[in-house]
Amino acid sequence: MPVTAIGVFSQDSLAGAALDWYMSLKAADIPTWADLSSKFIDQYRYCAETPPTLLELSTMEMTEDQGFEAQGCQNRDST
Repeated sequence: MPVTAIGVFSQDSLAGAALDWYMSLKAADIPTWADLSSKFIDQYRYCAETPPTLLELSTMEMTEDQGFEAQGCQNRDST
């Protein structure tokens, strides 16, 4: 029987929300380190995204038919 990633990962290296998230996982859902890694990245990807700088924001332009929210999403995806 293979050892699951959740069974050998040291929870002492996590704290706060990351520890709560980790403790909520079921061992059967993450049988490998690759599965654990993928789930962790999916959960906390937003922390790694770099927001646009003030200079980048100041040079962005909206099209005539584009709303502010749509323009913001487009620019976030392109940076």
